[in-house]
Amino acid sequence: MRAGEAMAIMASDTAGKKRKRRSAHGCVNEGNDKLVEELKKVRARIRESSHLHANYGRAITSLQQYDQVITNGHQAKQLKNIGNYIANQIQAIIQKLRNEDLTTSASSSAAGPVAPSADAASRQKKPATAAPQSVGVDGLTRGPVEPWYVLLVLGESRAIDDTSAMQMELLLGKMQLAGYEGSLAKLRACIASLSCTHQVVQKTSLGRVFLTVKGQRCAASCQAHAKVTKRVTATTSSAVASSQPAGATSGGTNAEAPMSVDCIALSDDASDSEPETIPGSPHNLLSVEPETEPTTGTRTQSFANEDWNRPSDNWEIVLLLDHREVLSRRNRSILERKLIEHNVTCEVRSLHVGDVQWIARRHRSDGSCTELMLNAIVERKEAHDLSGSIIDRRYAEQKTRLKSSGLTHVIYLVEGSLSQQTTVRTSGLQTALCRTQVQNNFFVQHCQNADETVAFLGGVHRRLLAHVPSSQCSNSERAATNSSTPLSHVLTPAIDDFERIFCSPLTTFDEFNAQFRKRNQFTVREIYQMMLTQVPGLSSTKTLGVSKSFETFHRLTRALKGDKRLSDIRCGESQRRIGAKQEEFLQHLLTATTYDDMDGDVDCA
Repeated sequence: MRAGEAMAIMASDTAGKKRKRRSAHGCVNEGNDKLVEELKKVRARIRESSHLHANYGRAITSLQQYDQVITNGHQAKQLKNIGNYIANQIQAIIQKLRNEDLTTSASSSAAGPVAPSADAASRQKKPATAAPQSVGVDGLTRGPVEPWYVLLVLGESRAIDDTSAMQMELLLGKMQLAGYEGSLAKLRACIASLSCTHQVVQKTSLGRVFLTVKGQRCAASCQAHAKVTKRVTATTSSAVASSQPAGATSGGTNAEAPMSVDCIALSDDASDSEPETIPGSPHNLLSVEPETEPTTGTRTQSFANEDWNRPSDNWEIVLLLDHREVLSRRNRSILERKLIEHNVTCEVRSLHVGDVQWIARRHRSDGSCTELMLNAIVERKEAHDLSGSIIDRRYAEQKTRLKSSGLTHVIYLVEGSLSQQTTVRTSGLQTALCRTQVQNNFFVQHCQNADETVAFLGGVHRRLLAHVPSSQCSNSERAATNSSTPLSHVLTPAIDDFERIFCSPLTTFDEFNAQFRKRNQFTVREIYQMMLTQVPGLSSTKTLGVSKSFETFHRLTRALKGDKRLSDIRCGESQRRIGAKQEEFLQHLLTATTYDDMDGDVDCA
């Protein structure tokens, strides 16, 4: 009995300790309390019967059971039941909490030394304004030397994890704008020292760099040093020479250069108040301006020439879903129903390019209605469909059609696990998507299931909707985006940016859709070229070269019967020649009187 009583007492003590380990919000690590609290607020605004409400509940449970502090969305995505969409929300919430802490720290440092809050102490061991000696890095944060520029720029750009890491060339450009005069080789050597010796910077597998937790504290000290330098240079010119590197221009206007590292003309023109998002976030799509975007002057002139927006106009943003896009053959409207449940105004139509488009429906006082194309399009692929399209070459043809659409924000959405058994290996699918992102400049989004796809499309829809002036917007879901939303500062850009969501030049939906209607009739020359592409080893580039030199089969046959050599033809920009085996196959194909059964074994590789 005594042994049993002792074991019962020990069990009760152990249970009591486990209960004590849980915080007020049920977290094993109390550093995640504020994150869980914000997620619960987001979940409370979602209809309880929806799939997204249940997904948030499972994600909150995973966060409560995690014994480490969540510092970014990428870390949260490694947990069970947290996909790409919820990880993006977590990243935005963490950035919001971090900005609040920085604001509190700045106000506290201005008022005097104040003890850090309990929450700030739980999420980082030392205050953000710690001295350089406290982080064990001597001299990195004391003046405008090479490491100082690196930490300052990475801190200003909020490069704090591998998802927001910065390319080396981009980092050098921002550093030079801040006053740095070194070369890329010197920067690489400095990065090697900062990552290996001081461990304040970390490199990704792609060679990009971001700040470690230790580096974030150093970057905060660099920013504090830059602010002090700015105050000093505003009162005395002698401090300018001491605070700027050798060779930097002096003067009152250039004294603020260290604080202007975010003014470089880059593709991302979002304001500093917007949070960083991990790849796949719908909130960073329309803040990116690729190089193919027309100049501002051209767009403004195009919009000014047409009376496209009057104060009395009412606008409605509508998501258009291709009628062939289904989640289930038994219930073909399930995708549309899920979007409607997600508060998205959508319609099903026949789209000749892409699977998802957006239009702005303009209603005027005279009763007229015009549907204008918006500057975003989505091509949705399931994993097995992606593999099949690569095999039958639809993959390249569809990307060409998307590229020729002229829309800037082209999204290639892949749904499902890439590791499932398909004709193409997982590495091949990943390579194809990587080329789509790098070579075609498409935004590649990977969703695990249909719910994540719907949530992502809903995020893009709200992002577009937020650009419409509230006084002219007739969408019922616009009222749901209120000031209580954690991402309200992301979803409320300036009204002047309304025209940015339209394609340039302004095009109606009917005109745009008619341009990409697949042709049922082809010219004789096009049929000739398509027949040549069936020859093994004869690519489209070589086909164009052959058809340009020999415009008909008759001329090609006569040349093959004579002394004319196809190897003399130069094809494409690379000026490649027709191979000897391709020429031999063509000669046999066009000049033979009969075909034997063994003719199919000709090797043209």
